[in-house]
Amino acid sequence: MAADAALKGNYNMSNTQNIVVKPGSVAPLKNVAACLTLVDQLIHRPPHLPSIGVFSGFSGYGKTMAAQYAWNRTNALFVEVFDYWTRKKFCQALLAELGVAKARGTIGDMMDEIIARLGDDPARPLIIDEADKLVDRGMIENLREIADK
Repeated sequence: MAADAALKGNYNMSNTQNIVVKPGSVAPLKNVAACLTLVDQLIHRPPHLPSIGVFSGFSGYGKTMAAQYAWNRTNALFVEVFDYWTRKKFCQALLAELGVAKARGTIGDMMDEIIARLGDDPARPLIIDEADKLVDRGMIENLREIADK
C-alpha cells in the first residue's frame, strides 16, 4: 500500500501524484514519516548511542498527531506532559502508562520503579509529548536519568 511505504521512509514527497490514500487511512505526511523514522532509529540503535530523540517543530505542524501515530504503530508508551505537573505527577503518569494503577512512594522510589519497568523491555519506545514543559518546570533531568539507565 502506498501510504505504508510512505510511513516507512520509502516515499518521495515530490512525487505525490502516485499516492492513493484510502478513506480512513493516514495521509503520507512528511512529519509522520520523520517521526516514525526517528522512533525506528531509536529502537534499533546500538547500545552505546544515546536513547533520547527529539522531534520538534513549530506549533500546529502536527507533531502530536505524528507522535500518536508512531505510538500506535510501534507499541510505544505515550505520556503527555501538562503545565501544572510536578515531579511526582510526572512519575505517576509514567508508572500509569507502565501499568501501575496507583503509584505511591517517594519520587526516588517511583523513579526506581520506572527505570526497572522500562528495563524489562528496553526496545519499547517512550514518547513524551510536550517535553518542553519538563524543561520549563526543571524536570528534564528526571527524564535524562531514566534514559541513561
